[in-house]
Order: sequence, then structure tokens, then C-alpha cells
Amino acid sequence: MPSPSRSTGRRAFAGAVAGVDAAAAFAAVMEVDRRLFKRDTDDLVLLGRFVSAQRTQARAAGLGIHLANGVILGGFYGVALHEVLPGAPMMRGVIFANAENLILYPLALLENYHPAIRDGEIGGYWNGTAFIQEVLRHVVFGAILGDGTERILQSDR
Repeated sequence: MPSPSRSTGRRAFAGAVAGVDAAAAFAAVMEVDRRLFKRDTDDLVLLGRFVSAQRTQARAAGLGIHLANGVILGGFYGVALHEVLPGAPMMRGVIFANAENLILYPLALLENYHPAIRDGEIGGYWNGTAFIQEVLRHVVFGAILGDGTERILQSDR
């Protein structure tokens, strides 16, 4: 149960700020794992390809969309789940992020309809390697989200 001394607005703010940091870290880890796994599952192109057909512009738009998602998911986490999920703050964030990943991952079944995947610009996601990449990215996202939200809320005391 969220602490009554922590307003909903403050919890939303803490989660949103931590969420943008977590989304930036996710993007950085993605750059590493794409090279490590030799599989181009580029979430920035995945998100931004609907805005632009040109890869550089799609990645820039995708980064903006990805950071906005971090703010939204972080705000939701801060308000609804940060103090409700079990475990230490980092573990709560990891649980949240990977629950979101598991809920949305079946959308990869529709990947052949995505223009960047259909055109071979990025690799497909409905396979074991891509799933592991997404889990790792979400572990980093969640750990930073959970820890960051807690740190911001603790700074109020």
C-alpha cells in the first residue's frame, strides 16, 4: 500500500523521472546486445519506422517515443506499483518491467506486418534470441526504474 505521506503526484513524478533514465539505459543496453548477439532487434526503428521510412529519422523518432513510454510507464509504476510489489526497489522494478514485456511480447506474432521487419531492415522478434535480448533490456530498465523511483522518493524525507 502506498505511503499516505507520499502524494500521488510526487510518486508519479518520481516514477516518470526514473522512467526516462531507465528508458535511456534500455536504449544503451540495446546497442550493446545487438552487437553481442549479432541480431538487429532495434526497438528504436521498431517504434519510429511508422514516422519515417529513413532509418536515421526513424531511430530519432523511435528514441522520442521510447523515452515518452519510459515517462508514462514510470509514472504508472510510481503511482500504482512501486510500493505494492514485493522485494527491494530494484527487484520491484524488474518484476514490473518484465511483466510488461511478457504481456506485450505476443505482439511479435504480428511482426510480418511491420514495415521494417517485412523489408528486412531489422530482425524479427519472434525467436529465442530476440526474447532474451528483450528480457535483458527490461531487467536493466526495471532495475533503474525501481531504484531511481525509490531514491527520488527518499530524497523527500
